[in-house]
Amino acid sequence: MKSYFLEFFQLHSRPGADVRIVSVEAPLKAEQFPPNTIFINRTSPLAVPAPLLELEASFCKGLTPGRCYLPNIPVFDARAAVPAEYRERGRPIAFLDRIPAIIEYPENRFWFNFDVHGAIQTIQRERYFTKPRPLYTYLPFNVQTIPPGLRQAASKLLKGGKAGPKPSGGTALFPEYPKDWAVELLTNAFRHCAEKTTGATFEPRLWPQGKKYAFIVTHDVDSAWLYKDDNLAGFMKMEGDMGVPGAWYFVNNLYEHDYAKIDRLVAGGHEIGLHGDNHDHKISFLSDAEIEKRLSGCRKLIDRYRITGYRAPHYLRTPRFYEHLKRYVRYDTSMHDAYNPTSKVSLMREGCSSLLPFTLSDDQESLLELPITIPEDYELYDPEAGASSVIEGQLAQIAEVKRRGGLANLVIHPEPHFTGRKPCFEAFTEVLRSVSKDPECWIVLPRDLNDYWRRLAPAATR
Repeated sequence: MKSYFLEFFQLHSRPGADVRIVSVEAPLKAEQFPPNTIFINRTSPLAVPAPLLELEASFCKGLTPGRCYLPNIPVFDARAAVPAEYRERGRPIAFLDRIPAIIEYPENRFWFNFDVHGAIQTIQRERYFTKPRPLYTYLPFNVQTIPPGLRQAASKLLKGGKAGPKPSGGTALFPEYPKDWAVELLTNAFRHCAEKTTGATFEPRLWPQGKKYAFIVTHDVDSAWLYKDDNLAGFMKMEGDMGVPGAWYFVNNLYEHDYAKIDRLVAGGHEIGLHGDNHDHKISFLSDAEIEKRLSGCRKLIDRYRITGYRAPHYLRTPRFYEHLKRYVRYDTSMHDAYNPTSKVSLMREGCSSLLPFTLSDDQESLLELPITIPEDYELYDPEAGASSVIEGQLAQIAEVKRRGGLANLVIHPEPHFTGRKPCFEAFTEVLRSVSKDPECWIVLPRDLNDYWRRLAPAATR
């Protein structure tokens, strides 16, 4: 059994610290129950919808709360599968709705009554729900052509803070918002057991030059406003002064491009990415032939600027769309770690619960996901507090990402009703100023982060 975080454990622990894992498909005998081993039970399934995971404090390593909700995952019963000689000698150290989830047996035998790697992949790749197509995407026109003021008014009218799948019998939502720590909690649980069985210590050294966290800034260019007057120049000067280049995701066929200004971005050390074909929010839900037709229409822009990254319009994406997209780019940055839709048109709360990059499939051509981990200015902006409301909220989350050694991915919209308005631009400036002064921050372009991460754990991301 290979897994992404198992590769990382072995990469960052002492040489020879191989983690022994046994997949249990049938009841074991004593001779099949060696010490210093992790057992993944797959016998005797139980019905535990949307379970509450509760862990001993030792799993948390001072970083996460000791409990979180999980989506619907298979849970199994250990009683018949553990050798008879050991059944009364186990100590539960984690529970799923009061059912023993992880049991410690003598001599560092750890028994998981669920597939921890499968649970992490289910969450990261958002397999715990099927994203329905929003009704408004059936309209016979492009909603992006509606004036921004009208779109914002409609969004406020449809505002829904309690959107999302709800655990049966519970009151919390999954993923928890504004932050969900399920993936980190599951990873720490496995790490705890792996360290016990090997005697090694997991010492993450994820970022180059001893940096504690990575930072990328990404711009969604939803209109031609950026090309007008000195709007682009204002962003470029500020980001240049701070020494923080970013990625700019342009829509292929919504507005007329000023290639001279895009060329200025490239010359200034910025990255160019793709933000869909026309931003009508439909592409992810179309037929295979229509998806391919639209993406192939973006080929000229992709080739001209050697585009390797994609941001989905309105963050709408599907696994089927990703299968097409991976033939055009190398990474995606459309998932949030936890996302509460701004309106009921998005239908449900979602998120990958991850502060680190991960692959979206198991094949060699898989896209790498660079999750969005910092709340956007429009989510935080309070007219009464002004820029400070955005600054405080974003810097607080960047500090949390730093503490956890993750990726801080900040999204901004260079539009007059978003980051282009004075208070939000001021906030953006102060956030970049803070990041640029942090010697423990690795400021990097998304394309370079994609290349770095694939080299860092090639077996997990090739």
